Amino acid sequence: MTADGAYDGEAVYDDVAERHPEAAVIIPPRATAAPNESTATQRDRHIAEIEEHGRMGWQRRSGYNRRSLAETAMYRYRTVVSRRLHARALPNQRTEAKIGCNVLNRMTTLGMPATVRIRSYARREGRDNQRFIHAPRRLRCSNRRACEAGGK
Repeated sequence: MTADGAYDGEAVYDDVAERHPEAAVIIPPRATAAPNESTATQRDRHIAEIEEHGRMGWQRRSGYNRRSLAETAMYRYRTVVSRRLHARALPNQRTEAKIGCNVLNRMTTLGMPATVRIRSYARREGRDNQRFIHAPRRLRCSNRRACEAGGK
């Protein structure tokens, strides 16, 4: 379970452990959080890891950044498709949601730049500075005839 810092507290960890003992709880502890002296909990491990690797290191290691990606995906869905489902029956709502996800995936695919990392040398102050830039890459066609016709 992943949540933002507003849900940081022993009560949330206890409730999740009561319902699903094997579940991992990923909630960023407050900056002033202190470990529990009586027992070692997931929250205590998060606090220790933040002290050892820093908050950004903890986010990368724990997978907390996936929460942000999920929030962004839901925002895009609501903005592009709709804030609510228009169908009344559950099977039709499922179909509507699948169509919306397919539309969003297609739009995301079309909007993503296809880039590769290339090396560039720039002369600055009489010496060579090596730096990397991103340049568009040519898409590979899966079908030879489609490539010759200008398609994918």
